[in-house]
Amino acid sequence: MNNLSKKTLVTVLGSSPAVITETLYALKDTTPFPNVLCVFTTTHGKKSFEDNDILNVINKLCIEYGLNTFTPESINIHVVTDINGDALPDLRTESDQEAMANFITHEIRQLTSDPDTSIHASIAGGRKSMSFYMGYIFSMFARPSDELSHVLVSSGYEVPGFYYPTKNSFILDSGLDAKDAKVELALIPFIRLNTGLQSSGDLLVIDDNKNPNKLSYSESIAAYQLSLNPQDIRIVLNTQKHEISINDKKLELSASGYAFYRMVLEDSSKDQLSMMRSELGEGKCTAGSRFLEILADMCQYDFKGEVPFDYIDELKDQLNRTNIAVDQKTFNSIEEKGLNSTITDRLITNSKSSIQNICFGNSVDLCKISIVKEDKAKDEPDARTATKSGHYAIRLNPNQISII
Repeated sequence: MNNLSKKTLVTVLGSSPAVITETLYALKDTTPFPNVLCVFTTTHGKKSFEDNDILNVINKLCIEYGLNTFTPESINIHVVTDINGDALPDLRTESDQEAMANFITHEIRQLTSDPDTSIHASIAGGRKSMSFYMGYIFSMFARPSDELSHVLVSSGYEVPGFYYPTKNSFILDSGLDAKDAKVELALIPFIRLNTGLQSSGDLLVIDDNKNPNKLSYSESIAAYQLSLNPQDIRIVLNTQKHEISINDKKLELSASGYAFYRMVLEDSSKDQLSMMRSELGEGKCTAGSRFLEILADMCQYDFKGEVPFDYIDELKDQLNRTNIAVDQKTFNSIEEKGLNSTITDRLITNSKSSIQNICFGNSVDLCKISIVKEDKAKDEPDARTATKSGHYAIRLNPNQISII
């Protein structure tokens, strides 16, 4: 099991909410016992949960076996929605299946981003396709502390009215006694594919507008496959559109983020190293001038061979006229100290978050701006060796970087 103090039970639900109570019963002797229930279902499944007053049934089970009870706030019923955000009554079409897979991908990624909570996922309920996707998606994001299971119930007890083996005699409409039922938890061994993801930071990425990343199921598969085949990574810098993309997925970068990433990318494409972090903040350094020149290129401002630092106010005016936003704090800092490590650290962190929106695992490490050793590039994707003190660079081999 695991040593974390909080556990969430995640399950899929079709027409029979008994799978939830049966799973909770099967987990009654585990530590910790789930304190949150997360259910993926349709409007039909949600109605079944409510019509059968499953919250009340769950709490009867908990009281009977001396477990902590659940509140309405600790039970999250997630109804699968389509691309328009409309709740689905059932999952019958190919588009319904796709919407369900995308929905579960996002939610599981979010749940597994909490380092303080372990996840116990059950595939006992729902349609077969829902159970399959649940198990497969879970394997992409599950951590060592997370578990996957199914429940096995005695023959004859999969009938309406049975929810769990009671301590005292309770005769069902079928004539069987609920007290005599056997419910066993069958843990499912599975391959945890996310070993490459953990080193790349949070599994859930929040963009600049505080919107959670919603990488689709198919995009997640492609991103994961790319992390396993780093030789296929391609970064393209489009200097006309001022865009950077990784395998045709555009990076969402601020103007400052684009300018700094482009600086390092241009050097790495030529098999050159960029400035050292220790060199920054030394007044009007070369790196600061390049940074301002790229911003000028974005807004079509011409320094006419003059020192960029002497024309910062004019550059700011042109950026404003062309609706390119660069925060005043950044300009003030550059004007006073040049391009310093405080600014670059922030820009590197933000660009990494953007990369994490479209990449997994090893791909993030190879595409982000890293501090590397001053060694010769190798003829393989991991061309540069990361270090704590050195030059800024993209670790990819130069032939994987294109500038157009």
